[in-house]
Amino acid sequence: MYITVIRAALKNPIVQWLVLTVLLATAGYLWWGHVAAHYRQEGIAECQRDHRDAVDAANAAQLVENERQRAAGDRVARDAAGDAATVTARIDATADNNRREVQDVYRNPPSTRPIAVGSCVHPVDDRVQSGFERAVRDANS
Repeated sequence: MYITVIRAALKNPIVQWLVLTVLLATAGYLWWGHVAAHYRQEGIAECQRDHRDAVDAANAAQLVENERQRAAGDRVARDAAGDAATVTARIDATADNNRREVQDVYRNPPSTRPIAVGSCVHPVDDRVQSGFERAVRDANS
């Protein structure tokens, strides 16, 4: 029964036009979906390719910059090593000189005069000073 209704409907030109339009629209929609998916994938692949190229170019530029900075760093390190060697040698010489001076002082201590009570270094009252001088005279006579 449904088949006879469909056959009868398809003999009508408006229904034929409607069915043809629906079929063409469906085919166009499927074709557009396929084409759009294809070009979407192409766009993604192109974007990834551009990104990869940009990253590669940035890495190459960074390698050049790293090499330039390494060369500058090597120069600075070489100069610093030379300066450090000079300072180290100067420190070693100063330490040896200080060690010799300390040894000389302990080997030959400085001689000082005995403290004379009543001298200008340790002044005392005149009465006390005269008592010291009298005691020295008495001891020496």
